[in-house]
Amino acid sequence: MRRKILKLQGMTRADIQVICPYEPDEMDARNIVKLLNENDMKAAIIRDINQDHMTYLVVFQSAMDTEAKQIAIEMRKQAYIQSGQGQAKDV
Repeated sequence: MRRKILKLQGMTRADIQVICPYEPDEMDARNIVKLLNENDMKAAIIRDINQDHMTYLVVFQSAMDTEAKQIAIEMRKQAYIQSGQGQAKDV
């Protein structure tokens, strides 16, 4: 959301990257999108249950519509639930 606000304020992509760099999971997800676009089924494999699955779900939405994308999204949804990341946390 912060990047979107900076973009709306007229900042360049390079400046936004300096102010608000991608997190490691986001960088990984963006790299996986390139493989999903090529319908690479191996890209759908989840290597670590502790990854931020919501980040992957959001980034994967930008991939082209391929079978690999659909499988990757379904696997991330299941991992999100199984990891407990979707549960409310005590404040």
